[in-house]
Amino acid sequence: MSNVSRCITGILLLSASFLICAPAPAHAIPVAGDYEFTSGLTGNFTSDGSQLTSWNFSDPVGSMIWSNTSSSFQNVSVNNTSSFASNINVGGITNYYYISLLWDNGSYSFFLDSVKPIQLQGTATWQVTTAVVEPSPMWLVAMGLLAVLGYGYRQRRGLAF
Repeated sequence: MSNVSRCITGILLLSASFLICAPAPAHAIPVAGDYEFTSGLTGNFTSDGSQLTSWNFSDPVGSMIWSNTSSSFQNVSVNNTSSFASNINVGGITNYYYISLLWDNGSYSFFLDSVKPIQLQGTATWQVTTAVVEPSPMWLVAMGLLAVLGYGYRQRRGLAF
């Protein structure tokens, strides 16, 4: 076995072991892009892959529009890869709205504290409407390996770049 093939074999094994051992994404919104709710809730949201950057959806009762551009004061308490939670206090204690979403299983909780309190729980689903294209890790590894092999070939042949 030549030195070049040993080098290539070593690089491929190292690359394969990295890809096999790399942890899977720990969130249900692994791709940055625009999403639309298909059940449970009505509306859409945009994610950068780590949190929501914009959202506009209604709760299951249709009593409140949850939007980052809304004129009503919304306190976002959680916005990360595992969940989203927000509350709105309209008119003091009599109209307090709360919603939370868990991204890993799609469950949501909605609470409206008014004259007659409402509490709902359910499951929401969503789909990507436009995703941000990201390069494949294997494609990047292959291009890097090809560049290293080309550089080595030209060095051995005495060809200048």
